[in-house]
Amino acid sequence: MRFAAAFVSFHLLVLATGAVLIFVGGAPRDLGMALVVGALFGFGAFIAQVWTMQVSREQWLSEDEIRGRLADLNARWDRALEGTSPEEHQ
Repeated sequence: MRFAAAFVSFHLLVLATGAVLIFVGGAPRDLGMALVVGALFGFGAFIAQVWTMQVSREQWLSEDEIRGRLADLNARWDRALEGTSPEEHQ
């Protein structure tokens, strides 16, 4: 969690520095635009990674839920078969 906070803080600092340099004018203006674009790309890459991790986690939880429901259904089936005679199983 500390790494994420440091990463976001760094990119916000770079974005703010770039915004200030844009208004200075001259050669620093070009550097400011490059910093702003770089910060936006860096932050976008970070968000993409977070999104990928969240989708993966949701898929894992969904599969776990499906396995749980299948186990529950199997247990119910076994309990239902215990009440019938062996000839009725076939």
